[in-house]
Amino acid sequence: MNIDIHPLIVTAIQGYHHRHREVAEFAVDGFTEYHCAFDNSFIKDKCIFRASNWYRGEPWYDFAMVQFTDSREPNLEDSMCPAKLLGFFQYKQGGVPTPHLIEEEACSPEEIRDKGLKDDHT
Repeated sequence: MNIDIHPLIVTAIQGYHHRHREVAEFAVDGFTEYHCAFDNSFIKDKCIFRASNWYRGEPWYDFAMVQFTDSREPNLEDSMCPAKLLGFFQYKQGGVPTPHLIEEEACSPEEIRDKGLKDDHT
């Protein structure tokens, strides 16, 4: 079954790349489920997050607590709030500057392109 990526995800990806003046072509794979495992002092369990306009014959969009940070304002505290999950995606090729590679791995856009670094996070 072929399901389109939610239009708000497309807008968010395009907006991110536009703000970073990234004009190279890229492609993403979209997913309707994300499987993960929690292992902390509160939860030790496996979890499935779903985000689909067609799951068992009807729309199903889970919510999750999401932590937001603002790298431009390092003195601000991170905030958490519930967010509706609209889908999941992963970049198909390397060399694409992504929030994870730039903000968490501290790579420059030039280094990402030159080395063909790939963001394998979903």
